[in-house]
Amino acid sequence: MAHYNLKDAPVTTPEQHTEVGLAFCKKLFADPAITKKLLDNDVITRFVYFDDENWGPGVQVILTIDCTGDEIVISTGPSDLKADLEIIESRITGHIYWMGKLNFMTAVTRGLIKVNGPIRTAMKLLPVIKPGFPIYRETLAEMGYDDLLAFPPD
Repeated sequence: MAHYNLKDAPVTTPEQHTEVGLAFCKKLFADPAITKKLLDNDVITRFVYFDDENWGPGVQVILTIDCTGDEIVISTGPSDLKADLEIIESRITGHIYWMGKLNFMTAVTRGLIKVNGPIRTAMKLLPVIKPGFPIYRETLAEMGYDDLLAFPPD
């Protein structure tokens, strides 16, 4: 993330970030192979995104992915479900990761991504969600977020 200025990143609102997150998850989980592997792992994962500078302190986008039943259930906002794994990161760190330009473990060791729960579980899920990289780009393109597709620059 050092090769470009994060201040140049396009800004999205919490509502836009939620909208993109939901659309991306629905598209990713439409793949039966991915869904089966996630359900086989039987975990609840919560993603917490923040952008103190643009959204204000304490404002978060929360996506909870419940893979403990017969189908994946995606919810937004605070949830009473106890997450097995929680991933906390800035909205732009999440974006750069899904653009395929940030290694997960590098981000964790640099403190860009905080993991609550077993890191081993997170590492086990990474290969399962790897097909998400092109799907994330497709989602942004379909939703007209050309500015996000262009960041970070190659």
